[in-house]
Amino acid sequence: MVSTQANAKQIAFEAYAKKMHAEVLSNESIQTIAIVTLGYVVRDFATKGERIWEARVMTIDGSLRAIIWVNPNSARVHFVCGPWEEKAEN
Repeated sequence: MVSTQANAKQIAFEAYAKKMHAEVLSNESIQTIAIVTLGYVVRDFATKGERIWEARVMTIDGSLRAIIWVNPNSARVHFVCGPWEEKAEN
């Protein structure tokens, strides 16, 4: 499904913008994207040993803003870290 860096980059950035409620800074972009192999299971995302896309949202000055994984087989997105605040579950 997600066979190119360009596709993975687009999926990751769209997911980031949605997660940030469209409050993306003008100096943010996905500047690094690579294929990584998972060393563990991420429930509802990928299995151990699966190869996934890792996108890093960076600012122009090189500050890391977020890490987002994209599963190339399902196009699912997993947010590793970022500047958003998660809502507490009751």
